[in-house]
Amino acid sequence: MDFQTRQCRHLLASVIQLAVSDACSTPGKEKPSMEALTAMRFIFDDSVAGLNEYAELLDINAGQFRKRLLKIMKMHSVGEINGFSESQRIYFMRNFKYWQLNLLEVRLEIENVDD
Repeated sequence: MDFQTRQCRHLLASVIQLAVSDACSTPGKEKPSMEALTAMRFIFDDSVAGLNEYAELLDINAGQFRKRLLKIMKMHSVGEINGFSESQRIYFMRNFKYWQLNLLEVRLEIENVDD
């Protein structure tokens, strides 16, 4: 693999890493931050460009990535698991549940911000 390809792959992986990090951000009193919601859309929403396209370019199975990510985030152990603190896992799951329960509202809100 040449230098430019390695750099491109590193950049794509960094975008995925940032999305996961944003998805772990502290939710507000009523709902998650816009960054967390946008990250959830990138990771889980197949109706828009996001993880599927990046994973394909990185030769990663997006479905397996999501499944493994959720498995880690659902773990209730005290302390760090796979680099995620207990609070990050809790916040991720709160943000994820909000995103799942309010999918249409979140899509509209994100689209209005994007305009």
